[in-house]
Amino acid sequence: FCPLPCGPCQKVEFQILSPDGDELGEITKKIKCCKWMVADDVDNYKVEFGAVQHPAHKVLLIALAIFMDFKYFNDNSADDDGGLIGALSDGE
Repeated sequence: FCPLPCGPCQKVEFQILSPDGDELGEITKKIKCCKWMVADDVDNYKVEFGAVQHPAHKVLLIALAIFMDFKYFNDNSADDDGGLIGALSDGE
């Protein structure tokens, strides 16, 4: 069982939308397929600011990318459910 996506699924894209539904930007996380074989703890994120102009809003998007990484992509036994990997493996 490989817990990380490979091939075309190794990229996870999150659209940033305005309250009206217009796309303002995008956060992309790229996962290495063989990351679990190497003791590599580096995650690659790309934040496209697009229509976001205000510097404080750009900082919030960067903070959101870091938060999403901690919340959904880290396997930490101290978490309630172990993040996305823990949820997928049913806490095993």
